[in-house]
Amino acid sequence: MTTALDEPIEIPGSLAEKQAVYTDHMSAAAVRLAQHVSKLDGESLVKAADKLLKSDQMARKALKLETEKPFCAIQIGVLASPQAGKLHSLVRPQKALSETES
Repeated sequence: MTTALDEPIEIPGSLAEKQAVYTDHMSAAAVRLAQHVSKLDGESLVKAADKLLKSDQMARKALKLETEKPFCAIQIGVLASPQAGKLHSLVRPQKALSETES
């Protein structure tokens, strides 16, 4: 594989090494993107808004600025069980707030 300048690129053998190289290069590209965007005038920003949004999303992932969303699983069997109804009655207020303020 070669770059635009026809310089040979050394591709690591292991997956871990590939991930490290990818992360390093994408992080550097993200920083270069931020520097470029900071120099754009308002009209240029508006014209490139869609591309900048996509690039920003990529850059945030490369720099690990996005928090990973936790996996959320709802177990229907637990919610449908008779015990779930008992728990709901324990935590549910007996009276509405509007009834207690009178």
